[in-house]
Amino acid sequence: MPPSPLLLLVAALLAAAAAAQSAMLREDDVRCLRGVKKSLRDPDSRLLSWTFENLSSSAVCSYNGVSCWNPQEVRIIALSLSGFGLQGGIPSDLQFCSAATTLDLSWNALEGQIPPALCDWIPFVVKLDLSGNQLSGPLPRELANCRFLKSLKLSGNSFSGQIP
Repeated sequence: MPPSPLLLLVAALLAAAAAAQSAMLREDDVRCLRGVKKSLRDPDSRLLSWTFENLSSSAVCSYNGVSCWNPQEVRIIALSLSGFGLQGGIPSDLQFCSAATTLDLSWNALEGQIPPALCDWIPFVVKLDLSGNQLSGPLPRELANCRFLKSLKLSGNSFSGQIP
């Protein structure tokens, strides 16, 4: 017996919703990378490959320091920019890399404070490495919101105050 028109309509709607969600995820992850590139100074041109001319998963997922969950979709699992010589503050556009489990910004020249919302921006972070920068100020109490955090490296900065 052929599928009913109602069943076909439901299947089409589910497929369209999944495609829209996938496109939204890609847009967010690309927005994250664009914002990171725009907000950080890159004197060593390590982010030069981040051109955004080709937004296919094979192009974006091969950007220097970017790893994706799988080769078929632009969904960032790790942003590993250790030793890139990047300068500036921790970019707020990281909030658009919400599926990332690794954020490694170690051994750059980042300054300022750790944003209190960092763990809200990347709620599934397992590895967070901000060591070897010029970060300062108090450690935000909100770091406790990183529920999946297994590795936290903050050494080599100029933090002050209590450890939350």
